[in-house]
Amino acid sequence: MNINQINKVMKKHLNEGFFGEIQEEEEFNIKSKLTSLLKSGTPDNIELAIMIAQGQEFDIDALLNEIFDLKFWMDNLDDIPRTSKVEALRFLLTQTKIYLSNKGLSALSESIGNLQHLQELDLYNNNLSSLPESFGNLQHLQGLDLSYNHLSSLPESIGNLQNLQGLVLYNNNLSSLPESIGNLQNLQRLYLYNNNLSSLPESIGNLQNLKVLDLDNNNLSSLPESFGNLQNLQRLDLSGNTIPTNAIKRLKAILPNCKVEF
Repeated sequence: MNINQINKVMKKHLNEGFFGEIQEEEEFNIKSKLTSLLKSGTPDNIELAIMIAQGQEFDIDALLNEIFDLKFWMDNLDDIPRTSKVEALRFLLTQTKIYLSNKGLSALSESIGNLQHLQELDLYNNNLSSLPESFGNLQHLQGLDLSYNHLSSLPESIGNLQNLQGLVLYNNNLSSLPESIGNLQNLQRLYLYNNNLSSLPESIGNLQNLKVLDLDNNNLSSLPESFGNLQNLQRLDLSGNTIPTNAIKRLKAILPNCKVEF
């Protein structure tokens, strides 16, 4: 396939001007264009990238490994196709649910942030001590289970998960939460029991849709003033902490529709 044919196919599949006119082959930065096409995740663009790579005799497998770390996914996903890297990529980019529980994972690939269609991610019972910043790119994520890991902190980028409704973090080593946690405006359920939290960020009061908050068995001796803003809270578990009884009584008065356990 020559450069004119490639340009014609581009214009058929993409919006006019996405790449602009290609005047000379040497001006065509094939790697950056292929990267843009592949990260878009649409079937047409994947096919187009493969066509371009073949026409230019470009090593598409190497690029797929670089962008998506396919070895990581092929080693850890049970149902991912193994017939070819292209088929594996198609699978990854169309998944809305990925289950990686009980895999013994000590680290996650940064490429997880490229899986733009993910809605549910299960990482229960691994050996994770941190999360990549690219987590914040998972804009469609609604449910995230990170329980039974070794997390001592969360990345600030977690506050970018605007569609997150359920966040399960029990049985970790969290000593604090990032201020960005307050950006999770659609969060309804937050499970934090069996951690090492000694304080909570003031921003937690911004979680206006929060209904369930489990803080059982942490090191809390006080709560932020903003707690009174959680007017949709229905269940709050504070047992296994050292919060004074008078503070609990005040909280119950402020949140009369919330069942408080202590």
